Amino acid sequence: MSEATGDGTEKTTPPGESDIESSKAPLMDHLVELRRRLIFSLIAFFAMFAICFTFAGSIFNLLLDPFVSVVGAENARAIYTGLLEKFWTEVKVGMFGAAFLSFPVVAIQVYKFVAPGLYREERNAFRPYLVATPVLFFLGIVKSGMPSGHIWSLRQCYSFWVHASSILL
Repeated sequence: MSEATGDGTEKTTPPGESDIESSKAPLMDHLVELRRRLIFSLIAFFAMFAICFTFAGSIFNLLLDPFVSVVGAENARAIYTGLLEKFWTEVKVGMFGAAFLSFPVVAIQVYKFVAPGLYREERNAFRPYLVATPVLFFLGIVKSGMPSGHIWSLRQCYSFWVHASSILL
């Protein structure tokens, strides 16, 4: 595509650049859009945090289950040495769970903010990743609960560590 300039010459623009030219916005519009996307991301994070914090004890027990299966229930007790340590542990479990579960929403918000500045070809190249990311993300969550997932691998690691520590002690 070519455009006439004021001095009589023609300026050629790469294909797809007219898409970017048509979506140009002043700085304040970009900042407003960024704020909007951040608010959506934070709402998703805090909603997931509320859910994860509510079930933090169950999530913690699920994460502790491979250790308990290796050392036995009688040898696996959580010891809290500080007054608020149990509370902060639940807050951390809730925050990690919220970051984990809200990631697809945050990734989509990042794409929606960046997409207007991309050429059409770049947007089309990015779309398969945008679709595949949440699908593979949730498939990973489902797979992690299976015997071949993280529970199995953690069980093997804990078994090794318990055996190695008994040899060293």
